[in-house]
Parts: sequence; structure tokens; C-alpha cells
Amino acid sequence: MTSKDTKRVAVLCLTYGEPAQLDWRSQYEYSLSILNRLTRRVAPIPKFITPLLAARRGLIRKKTFTEEGYHSPLEPISDAQAKALKEQLSAKRPGVEFDLRVVCEFRPPFIWTVLDELKKNPPDEIILVPMYVAESDFTSGVSRTDLENYRDSGKANNLPAPRYVLGFGFDKRAAKVWADFVWKKIQEANWSKEKLSESVLILGSHGTLQFPPEGINSSARETRYFYGQIRSHLKEHFRDVRIGWLNHALGGQWTYPEVAEAGQESHDRGIRNVVYFPFGFMADNAESQLEGRQQLGDCEWDDLLYLPCPNDDPEFMELLSTMVLERLDGPAGDWKTIGQGTPELIQKERPAMPGTNGPLNFGGPTLAIFAAIFWTLLAAFLVARGILLGLGSLEPGWFAAASAAAVLVGALKGGTVIRKMAMNNLKRLKRIPQPSPLYKVFSIPTWIVVLFFGSLGMVIRFTHFLPDALRSFILIAVGLALFVGAFYYFRNIKLAVPLPGPRLTSAPAK
Repeated sequence: MTSKDTKRVAVLCLTYGEPAQLDWRSQYEYSLSILNRLTRRVAPIPKFITPLLAARRGLIRKKTFTEEGYHSPLEPISDAQAKALKEQLSAKRPGVEFDLRVVCEFRPPFIWTVLDELKKNPPDEIILVPMYVAESDFTSGVSRTDLENYRDSGKANNLPAPRYVLGFGFDKRAAKVWADFVWKKIQEANWSKEKLSESVLILGSHGTLQFPPEGINSSARETRYFYGQIRSHLKEHFRDVRIGWLNHALGGQWTYPEVAEAGQESHDRGIRNVVYFPFGFMADNAESQLEGRQQLGDCEWDDLLYLPCPNDDPEFMELLSTMVLERLDGPAGDWKTIGQGTPELIQKERPAMPGTNGPLNFGGPTLAIFAAIFWTLLAAFLVARGILLGLGSLEPGWFAAASAAAVLVGALKGGTVIRKMAMNNLKRLKRIPQPSPLYKVFSIPTWIVVLFFGSLGMVIRFTHFLPDALRSFILIAVGLALFVGAFYYFRNIKLAVPLPGPRLTSAPAK
């Protein structure tokens, strides 16, 4: 029993929630959640495609993990971290009742579920601890969006505004704890000073975007700063210290060098001993344990020491508890600004990179005009074909009613789905190298959508498994939606005009 006067603080440890189960369904649901809640924040992937991508990723992970005999330890480690953190906090503030909970971003328990539970007996304060090294839109940014939605739903009225513990990667104390952890593990492995002097230390981190969209915090700045701080503590013991990134494929140009490239470059210099430490992770998971090992396995090494993440290391937990208490003693949270990250870390709009001149290379505004013309011509063809089908299969009165319904549906879809695609593409055309080849008029996901609906239109046109009246309705509705999209292109071409700057100087044609 606790006194009514005892201060109650809920500390929510935020993590990915990677499933340990190897079955396809668990991996599929986890992958689908990541694609819809994270990847689509920066990559223009239509939502109806994400189940296919998640199915493929789920199959790959199931196959790979089964072959490797691997089960992710992230969830039990997260529970151990929460337990250790609670012990540290309770010891430092015995007069405070701390309620430690693990919150997952991509599988239950989600943050809104935990907040609903807290509402039954609201705490005095809520401290949110992202269990990530660096703040970004790909880590704490996901939960910020969830908190914004929770606030806007009106459910947050009797809950204190959560306060984030941020800046871990900029904290020099954290870099010292990481460096001491590395040195402790090396000593436990009995690597001599002479051996280390002929070894490379590769510090691995989750990759991020080199050129994120405007308004996105990619974590690159904080991660590189943290790497530099750790390197300064350890570089005297090694022949070389390198950073290595664990990249994905979607979203744009990723950070360089990858772990495999850092390893190969070290190997080419004659270095045959490697210490690998996944410094960009607070807890072991498939990326820290498996992907780095796979990438470094491409080279033959005399000796390779894989270090774990700090997990629930006492020194790490002591520092994290200190940071939690510092935030608890700091400024109060504010539900009004809960979705805002650290302003100076957010990507500002920049001039476009220089492209290459050529007969079929154009600037963003010209490509936007081509896109508008493409949608217009395609829309005109579909509407004309739909009208001809309708006139030949329906009575005038029924045709008028069906056409009116098709116009309504087309206008609705055009003003929502197609409009969003057009506006996103205009902003993309603003950021791509100027000039760019004509095929860059649309992104790869958009071309996939075009081919899909183009193929669907051909099937509808040349087969008769649908009544002519229904085919007419579909063609008119889709055509009208594309007309609306073309309208938004023509109206907002100025959005494709890049910022002027020295990077706009075009390279000569090769």
C-alpha cells in the first residue's frame, strides 16, 4: 500500500517489440506494422502494396531465422531493462512510486493501450524513455504521432503530458559508458594490447537516410556525433576505428559505408582482426546480432569478436536512471506540443542536387507538366471509353444516373487518394536532381500503381466477365479521378520548383 501523498511516476520504456516467434504470421504482422507505421512516413509506398511487401519480408525473416536457429531476445531484454531501471530509480528516489512499463511501437502493447490502462488510476507524471540511441522520426517520432492522435481523440484529458528523455547520443556521459562497456568486454575476451593494435573496431548502427524529406529528423547527426565521442575514447587502442551502417533498400539514399564495406576496406588494408560493437542499439535484436555478423562474414578473418549491446548493464542502467530523474526534475510536459521533435535536428528544405543535361532530361516543373498531361490523356481515354460502353448498354435515363454516380465516386477518389499522390509527387520532383530523366516523372511505387491500374483497365476493356454497364461505371469513375489529379498538378506546378542555390548547376551530358 502506498500513501495518497506518495508521488506516482509512470516510466514507459519505448522499444520496437521485435517478435521472438519464428512463424510467418508473427513476422508478417510485425513487418506490416513497420511498413505502415514507419516506412510510409518517408517512402511513397501505396498502402495496398504493403501487405505484399510484408508477406515477402515475413517469409525471408522466417527462412533466415530458421536457418540460423535465431530467436530475437529483444522482448525479454526489454523486460529486464525495465526491471533494472525500476530498481535504480527506486533506490535513488525511495519516496517516489515508479511504475515501469514496456511499450512497443510495432506490436502490442501499443502506447495508446498503456495510456488507456493508466487512465484508470492516473499517475502524477509520465516519463517516456525511447530505448534508442538517437532521436528520429523513425524512433520516437512514431510514438509522437500516436500521442498526437491520442490527444486529438480527447482521451488524454485526465493524464499528465508525457515528457521525453532525449539527447542520449549527444550526452558525453553516454559515450563514456559505451566506451567503458566495450573495453570491459574486450578484457573479458582476453584480447591483448598487441592484438588490438593490429585490429579494427567497427561500430555498427542502424542505417538512415542521407537526404531525408523536408521536415524529417533522420538521426544521422546525433548518431555520427555519438560515434565520434565513442571513437575518441577508444581509438588509441586500435589500428583503426570505423563506422558501419545496417541499411534497408526503400526510402532513398542510405548512409555509407555499410558494415560489409567497412569490413572489406579494412580487410583490403591487411587488417585481419575485428571487434564489432553495435553501438547504435541499446538492446540486442536481429539487426545487432544477425545482420552485422552476416555482413562481416563475407571476409576471412583471423579473429572476430562480436560484442553484445549494453542491454541491462548496471553502468548503463545507472546513467539511464539519472537521465530519467533529470527529466522528471525538468520542465513539465505539454500536450499541445507533444508531436514536435527537436527543431534543430529536423531536415530543412535544401536546393536540389545537380542533374545531368540531356535531350530527355528536364527540371521538376517541366516533369510536373508531363505528369499532368499524362493523367489528362489517360483520363480522357478512360472517360470516352466508359461513355461509349454506357451509351451502348444502358437506357438514357439509367446511363445518366450511372454517370452521375461515377462522377461522384471519381471526384471523391480524385480529391483524396489521387490528390495526395499528385501533391506528394510534386514535392518529390522538387527534390530530385535538376534536370532528371523523363522516366523520373513518377516514383517507382507510382509507376507500379500506373501499371497495375493500366493492366486492370485493359482486362476490363477486353474481357467480358463484367457487365458493360459496370465496366462503363468503373472507367468513368477512374477517368474522372485522374482528371482531378491532373487539375491538382496544373494548379500546383510551383510546388515542383526547387530552391535556388549553388547545387542547381547542372553537370554536362556524358
